[in-house]
Amino acid sequence: MRNAFAALKDKVFYKLLFLLEGWRSRKKLRLIQRDTSLRLRDKEVSRSTLVIGNAIPKSGTYLLNAIIRELGCWHIPGLHLMSHVLVAMEEDGRSSRVYPSLVSDVINSLPRGIAVAAHLKHDSRLADLLASSPEVKHVFLYRDFRDIFCSFNNWMTKFDEAGHAEPVARKQRFYRDFFECEDDSLAYTSCSMMEGEGFEGYTPWLKDPSTLCLRFEDVYNDLLACSNGGFGQHLLSLFDFLAIDSYPLDPAGFAQRVLGKGWTSSGRRDKIGQFRRKFKPHHYQLIDNIRFRSLMQSYGMSID
Repeated sequence: MRNAFAALKDKVFYKLLFLLEGWRSRKKLRLIQRDTSLRLRDKEVSRSTLVIGNAIPKSGTYLLNAIIRELGCWHIPGLHLMSHVLVAMEEDGRSSRVYPSLVSDVINSLPRGIAVAAHLKHDSRLADLLASSPEVKHVFLYRDFRDIFCSFNNWMTKFDEAGHAEPVARKQRFYRDFFECEDDSLAYTSCSMMEGEGFEGYTPWLKDPSTLCLRFEDVYNDLLACSNGGFGQHLLSLFDFLAIDSYPLDPAGFAQRVLGKGWTSSGRRDKIGQFRRKFKPHHYQLIDNIRFRSLMQSYGMSID
């Protein structure tokens, strides 16, 4: 009898815990919806799609965001999605509110007619949502990892306002206090990002049928070439994926209004192959291993 009572008590406890977690989750989603509504106040929705501009960190997240903003078809409420959190950004790119929540729940709760930035590793639940929701447009941007290391190191050491949030700002201060030369900080960046970023977690997006995958270098070169009077094939594939007619757009003016306008942009134009100028022999030695070679190969990149 005592065992039966204990079992019943446990069952009731976990049932109440489940209900409590459900209530908390719904409350968080209501807060997200309210925050988004306030950001979209008095703005008319012109598109019935939601665009997720997903990128590996330092692979052009806000370059993609700037491209979508310039197209003028989606509102940009300053939301940044990650796997278990939504960050609501200030207009200057620094975070204002953080909402812990599962990304698939957030996407279901967001209005259509907007575009959001993201750092989202592959997730089967999210992939299923994309497959069943053609109105959600998922674009994935990736980049040579050696340039990712250079870009992140540059972001940490050479800009006064590196952080979206205080933890990132603390990391920036650590870089400036601890490292006296770029060679040392770049070596640290290469190792710490390989250890902590989980780059392999993004790889399955490359084979996801509901995702448009673009390489940063291709998109960036297309933008630089817009001054010649036309859009390159990679930008055109993005426009086609988003159902945008590129004919009325002025390529040169478009690129001018996009380049250097991202929240974390350095303003430099020589973004491709930075590692060739910055890497020393010991930097190459740090990534001369099976894991890094396999990572590069999984993204269709060669180590030259």
